[in-house]
Amino acid sequence: MISSNYQDLLLEAYTNLREGCGRIAIKRDVVSVTGPDSAKFLQGQMTQDISSLPEGRSTYSFLLRPDSRVVALVRVSKLSDDYLLVDTDYGWGNVVAERLNKFKIRTKVTIELLDYVCVAVRGALSGVALGMGGTDQSSADPGKLQVDALPTGDAATDPGELQVMDHGVVALPVLWPGLAGYDLLGNDLSAMDPLVGDIPEYPPDTSEVLTEVLRIESGIPAMGREIDSNTIPAYTSILDRAVSFGKGCYVGQELVERIDSRGSNVPKRLCRLVERDSVAPIDILDLSAITSAVRSPGSRAYVCMGYVPRKINTGDIVELLDASGDRDTSKNTAGDDDVSTSTVGFTGLGRNTSELLGKVFEVAQ
Repeated sequence: MISSNYQDLLLEAYTNLREGCGRIAIKRDVVSVTGPDSAKFLQGQMTQDISSLPEGRSTYSFLLRPDSRVVALVRVSKLSDDYLLVDTDYGWGNVVAERLNKFKIRTKVTIELLDYVCVAVRGALSGVALGMGGTDQSSADPGKLQVDALPTGDAATDPGELQVMDHGVVALPVLWPGLAGYDLLGNDLSAMDPLVGDIPEYPPDTSEVLTEVLRIESGIPAMGREIDSNTIPAYTSILDRAVSFGKGCYVGQELVERIDSRGSNVPKRLCRLVERDSVAPIDILDLSAITSAVRSPGSRAYVCMGYVPRKINTGDIVELLDASGDRDTSKNTAGDDDVSTSTVGFTGLGRNTSELLGKVFEVAQ
């Protein structure tokens, strides 16, 4: 059993990271792309339109292999046309750097994996707390995907606007639906202390579960969990944020465009699943489809991500069962009042997935 003190701490931190402001330590890999041909080079490598990305802005993009399989989901930030940052999930920076260098032919570009650290500042008041101006941005219902809940307009909390702060620290906007925040990136953790001021800091033993809850509630796929070397962009349900269909050619474009021209009717797609009580299911989903799961401190319910077959629609209620149709939950290791971390980031039929057997979920985009 997890102590009530730990549960209270998680709930306090979760509330602050959504409705107020808080900070947690996370790991990100950062690759710099510098030189006079940098923006032009990335335009031919990324699925997003990097040439049209204004200076001081960030965007999600896929980096693909020639066969259109995903190398990595990245965030591209343009400090200038000859200085861009490409950051991705921890452990995937070398993969990104190697893939970019492989296609660097007769191009004036330098690609380097940086030794950077990251402090994640999250919450509706994150822009204000970091001294960037802006106003209180209320959080969206995490049970729904509300893109219009992101801060927009000319305020400094514009989700696409980055800030270069003291000591070379770069504050990159978190482009997650329903969640305001910034990732502070730099090569010196101590240099960030004066920048975060009195923003509450939460200990490492809560960071993993809090990061996963916020990520999954926002529907953001993670490398190595939702995305692997066999994933194609059309499966991920984030084409609207990571792919431009109006730009020129890029590596891996052919299959992406062909699937789009045929209506993107792929056999499966990535969805969020939000636990519901006392609702009759209309379909069954194999437990092996679940890629990530965690119990939210806010709702006290499980929230998951997974790949659902195309016969299942958004809004459908599904029951999670294993391949044998088993509803046996006798192997559960967590009590009803736990905020369990045992299923954080599990993949497929990983540890303690029996906690999810027989539970019903609403499928959300």
